[in-house]
Amino acid sequence: YIDDFYFEEQTNFEVTADFSVLVLDKEVAFEASGENIETYSWDLGDGNTSIEKAFTNTYADYGTYDVTLVASNNCSSKEVTKQVTIVNNVDANFTYSVDNLAVTFTFTGENGVAYFWDFGDDNFSSEMEPTHTYAESGNYEVTLTVIGATGADTFSQQVEVSAGTSVPTTQLSNGGVHPNPVTDQLKISLPAGYEISKI
Repeated sequence: YIDDFYFEEQTNFEVTADFSVLVLDKEVAFEASGENIETYSWDLGDGNTSIEKAFTNTYADYGTYDVTLVASNNCSSKEVTKQVTIVNNVDANFTYSVDNLAVTFTFTGENGVAYFWDFGDDNFSSEMEPTHTYAESGNYEVTLTVIGATGADTFSQQVEVSAGTSVPTTQLSNGGVHPNPVTDQLKISLPAGYEISKI
């Protein structure tokens, strides 16, 4: 007779591991996944480490980093390495056109989702392509800050605006346009004290 019976259950303690990456500018979110994992050991490629399953790391510079996860238990371990690339492809640039004191700005950059304009006269706008009217003539440093999914960028340039000069019609009686009507050539005579200037 057999008095004792022994049953041995075969249990698989092998570790399977992977991780996901979400990049938002220089801040990167990591989350591990897998089976039979008891401990996590991360090397983030920039000198920082972690033992958490999910966390965020802020990199000091743009670039490509080798990130390694070692997931372990008492019986086995699994190592996973991925390259994480952090780039800023946001470009802040603009052109402008001047009409007397009114300036129309045209965004010529790339990959923006939010815009912040500083017109240099204590006025601001969050429109993509605003028109701004200055109170007086002068040189103004206009700064555009663009925020995108992968970062931000800032661009500045000097904008010169000047009010157009108009001649009172009551004083134009001493001047004239020849010939009238105009054909190929136009001759303008102005009264004393007035001159033609390009605006």
